[in-house]
Amino acid sequence: GVDVGFENPIFACIEVDYEDQDPEQDDIKKQLTFYELDLGLNHVVRKWSDPIDPTANKLISVPGGTDGPGGVLVCAENFIYW
Repeated sequence: GVDVGFENPIFACIEVDYEDQDPEQDDIKKQLTFYELDLGLNHVVRKWSDPIDPTANKLISVPGGTDGPGGVLVCAENFIYW
């Protein structure tokens, strides 16, 4: 979960679309995708998606608020992205 204060909750995940992947190639295309839970309508909406490093394997939520910007740390092999 991403820190959004009192707004609708947002969740981040790493996704791979296996339909677009070629089994003969090792080039995996991963996406960092954000979903929003609309509390008024009680359903989940896919908000946005960004390509990330193919070695990414873990997400860490960074709290925000008055102390600074929040977000998600993406942990990949030898790198951490914000």
